[in-house]
Amino acid sequence: MEEFECQNAVELHLRERHWVDILKPSLNSAIPSRNRTEYYNDNKLKILRMQKKNYKNVREHKIKYYKQNRDKILSRMKTYYKTNREKILKKEHDHYKKMNKVKFLKTVTFKRSQIPI
Repeated sequence: MEEFECQNAVELHLRERHWVDILKPSLNSAIPSRNRTEYYNDNKLKILRMQKKNYKNVREHKIKYYKQNRDKILSRMKTYYKTNREKILKKEHDHYKKMNKVKFLKTVTFKRSQIPI
């Protein structure tokens, strides 16, 4: 134990972190004043392994769920399409229009006599 005079909690956490870094305890290993970036850099491999494992588990679960409930899912999708057909088609049309802007540019032609001077 150490007596340490400090002005605020931040100084106290920094001093505690100093001792955690030196002693490297196996218990109470939460490092005070450590932000997300530092945590990610310290545990990068562990986090990436967990994400990869979780991705595989979720993917397997989705495939299994879809196989078990295929008919129910398809009927739900058909019902949704029937009730929201106009909205879906408008959204698709807007997206197509946005992606193919050049095709939809209006060209205006004037006769020579109609051109304002």
